[in-house]
Amino acid sequence: MEFYTTLWANDWAKQIQKNDKNSILSVIYGGPHSSQPSLGKIKVGDVIFPVRIESGKLYIMGRMTVERIMNADEYLQSIGIHTDCLWDSYTYQYQDTITHKIPRTCADNVAIGINGTIIKDRLVPIDKLALIKLGIKKGEEQPLKPKLSLSFQGHIRRLSENSAMLFNQIIEQNI
Repeated sequence: MEFYTTLWANDWAKQIQKNDKNSILSVIYGGPHSSQPSLGKIKVGDVIFPVRIESGKLYIMGRMTVERIMNADEYLQSIGIHTDCLWDSYTYQYQDTITHKIPRTCADNVAIGINGTIIKDRLVPIDKLALIKLGIKKGEEQPLKPKLSLSFQGHIRRLSENSAMLFNQIIEQNI
């Protein structure tokens, strides 16, 4: 089991929280864009923490354990969602009802999760930021950069085990 983060855009995260109140995190999409990066490294059993950054503050949006990875189009068809337009257009058109189960932009695959938490903001205390280490390869995790968004942007980032324990602690304190 490995631990990862993915950066959610603030507008997306806020819209999800507004429309999807008390929803349990159950899917995370991956694709070719930095706004919804590839899930290429993710495997069944891994844990993903979506995060967002606003005004220099880091928020953990939730946690889920990956049960299955499948093609995004097949998943969407299986839940009865069909569209002929781009996902960016679809999510803009339906922004007042959109949930986290819809991709925000082009998606290649989807991680379907179990043991998800409620999607909501959980502030990481500023004094804990120095304890967080992440990276792309196992064993090469580094402390966060002074500009937080640069640490998370563009890729699914691997969390060190100690950082994952900290994230779990913050989630459990703010269920």
